This record gives sequence, C-alpha cells and structure tokens, in this order.
Amino acid sequence: SDMKMFAVDSCPGLGSRRSRFLDSKCEATVQSACGAVTAASRCCDDTSCEAISSADQCPVLTAEKAKEACKAKNMRLCTPKELEAGKCCTDKCTERLTWSSMEASVHDTLNELMTKVCPDLQSPSLLSQEEKQDRPWRMIRKSSRCHKDKSGAAIDFSVAESHRVSRKEGPLVEVCARMAREKKWEFFGIGKELHKGLCYKEVACDPLGFRPAYVDYYRLLPKAAASASNITR
Repeated sequence: SDMKMFAVDSCPGLGSRRSRFLDSKCEATVQSACGAVTAASRCCDDTSCEAISSADQCPVLTAEKAKEACKAKNMRLCTPKELEAGKCCTDKCTERLTWSSMEASVHDTLNELMTKVCPDLQSPSLLSQEEKQDRPWRMIRKSSRCHKDKSGAAIDFSVAESHRVSRKEGPLVEVCARMAREKKWEFFGIGKELHKGLCYKEVACDPLGFRPAYVDYYRLLPKAAASASNITR
C-alpha cells in the first residue's frame, strides 16, 4: 500500500473541501502539476499555528516540502485534531485542504485507524461513497450544533428556526436539504435521538463554536440549487 498523508479542512463549516488522505510523494511544486496531491501548509507547536511565510499565508506545497518548511521554523505539521478544531483557520485557506501530521499506509484497516485517531472526521471510504452519489449536501460536524457564528456572536436558540419533518416524505436528510434549499439556508441541522425528526436552520460557524448536541450539522453545497431540485419527494 502507498503511504499517504491526511489533509484536513482547517475551517470546518466554512470551506467546501472534504478531508482525505492524499499522495505525499509528488515532486512537482505547483498544484496544476500535482493535481490533488498538494495542499495548503501551516505549522504548529503546542500553543500556536503559524504561516510558513508572512509573504504567503496559505502556500500550496507537497507534504514533504511542508514538513521541511515547518522543521526549519522549529515547528511541525499540525495534528488532524488541531486543524479540525479550527486552530489554523484563516480566510486565506477556506477553500484548500491543509496537510496534517498523520501519515498512514492506505489499506483495509484504515477506517479503524481513522475512528481511533480522528473520531470527528469522516473516513476516506465514506467520503468516496458520498462523492459517487453526488449529494447536494455535506455533513460538516456529527453530533454538534453551532453556538457561536463566524463573527463570534452567540446563537440565541430561543428564536432559532426549526421544523418537524417526516420520513413519509423521504429520508430525513433529503427532506431537510430540500427545505434548506427552498428557504435559502446554506447550513442546516438534522435532529436525532431526543430531537429526531427536527430540521434546524444553522449558520456559518466559528470553528471553535461547536458544542455536543443531538444534531448533525450540514452544509448545502453551492451546486445544490440545481441538483437538490432533483431530489424526489
């Protein structure tokens, strides 16, 4: 199996890229030459996250070059959990995946590894299944609700919009995604367990503003305006 490194959406809820394992061995230095095997590069230590260079807050590099650049700063690549928590989120990198420090040989036990190391991140096999189905939505956070919007303001749940939906209309996520499209919501939540059957209007979230909840947090993708209309009732 090939060794690959995990690249993470460092601004969960704001970016539109899916975290995944990428080839770490491409020697090209520009994204057009490597395709999907370059990613944004940031460096961490135990207390902070920094750009590799003040001249470029979000340089696109191969994994090996990113590791070398961070080592030169006496830092390291950030862990998946540091990135997933929004430690490195910057408006310069919202549409790029960022290299993490996790490297693995991609084989059948990868899902088990992912569950142990990054329980909040989706597994590569699940991501691949979702991509093939070309769904007009994406789960951003499992079992989480946004308590602070991207400006840092607290969410007032007493006035938050929600609607009860029924499985008779189809799978709940499809019904809620259709409602989100009709109401022009970019983000929505699906209640479960104690809140099963509820569809919530959500907002773009501060990466550190999520809290555990009986709700899965989704984003309606930009292409949803066209493709969500194909979801049948």
